Amino acid sequence: MTKLEHLQKEHKRKHDFIEAAVAEKAPEEFIKKLKVDKLKLKDEIDRIINNAN
Repeated sequence: MTKLEHLQKEHKRKHDFIEAAVAEKAPEEFIKKLKVDKLKLKDEIDRIINNAN
């Protein structure tokens, strides 16, 4: 598995976790931290894709 594939898998896992946390009405601060983590993953994914082109 490449680094890009790993990051994409983690991004999807984080997305699913956020959806579950929202459905369970988790505290907003907890959800906010997950969203920040997800955005960091997305930024790293974008950097890898842009550097490959």
